[in-house]
Amino acid sequence: YKRQILERVLPSRFGGGAADYQLLESENEKGDPRIRILVAPRVGEVDEARLVDTFLDALGKKGVVNRIMENYWREGRIVSVERRDPVTTHSAKTLHLFSER
Repeated sequence: YKRQILERVLPSRFGGGAADYQLLESENEKGDPRIRILVAPRVGEVDEARLVDTFLDALGKKGVVNRIMENYWREGRIVSVERRDPVTTHSAKTLHLFSER
């Protein structure tokens, strides 16, 4: 479902296309999870707080488990926006979720 949010919801509300958004999963120095929504600079100016809210709202609408995840991510301030091109694989493919772990 996260893929649908990245490919449809965010582009329809903030511009750009499916290849302009990606989730980047990592950990902070304490080992806590961190999720960054990468937004390609070509998308233009976006309200980052609104983008995070839109992502989390859409995530929470897809059932109980996702609602729990939404609340955890929202309360823990786990999700942020980073303005840069999505990370590609060695074969130049852009995955909807990329892990730096």
